[in-house]
Amino acid sequence: MSFREQEEANRNESFREQEEANRNEKVRKQEEANEFQRAEANEFQRARRGESKKRRIGMEEKKANRNESEEKEEANRNEK
Repeated sequence: MSFREQEEANRNESFREQEEANRNEKVRKQEEANEFQRAEANEFQRARRGESKKRRIGMEEKKANRNESEEKEEANRNEK
């Protein structure tokens, strides 16, 4: 192999290695971005579920209080 052929082969190999490194870096960054988006989506869902749970508990408490109040009123009516 002549000097020029060797030089060109080295450049080609270097170019391929750099392209592969660039692709790998791009894939790694995309995977990190995807992971971050998944984490944000999961956090949002947890927040929504927590909020729904709080709202549901609040409604259950209101219902229990209303039932208790109705029972007291009925007991008072029965006493009279």
